[in-house]
Amino acid sequence: MKFLNKMIKISIYLKTLKESDQPKKLKEFLHQTNIWLRSNKLQIKEETKTWNSIPKALNLFEGILLPFANYEEEFQSNLVVRIIEEDYKIFITRKRIPYMILIETIEFFILFSFFFFS
Repeated sequence: MKFLNKMIKISIYLKTLKESDQPKKLKEFLHQTNIWLRSNKLQIKEETKTWNSIPKALNLFEGILLPFANYEEEFQSNLVVRIIEEDYKIFITRKRIPYMILIETIEFFILFSFFFFS
């Protein structure tokens, strides 16, 4: 929820800036978000060198999971890998500055299978 709240707050914050400064600030925000996402990925790689038990390893998946699809009555979540910093669109309304971003994801089941069964 913190991530979604920040995404909403940046939209409101962008409204306080001059229109010419909005793209730069949004890009900075997306860059900082990608740093956070990468730091979680690096933590997983580092920890997996020494941890072998499944219950401990499951705690290593930090990040953002999105429920995108319903396959055979089971919801499958996708892990956000990164935000494509170069591909965004800013819209202007009276109350805030909505924006559209493009995210790269991987199905959690694929990641889980690769991690534990390879």
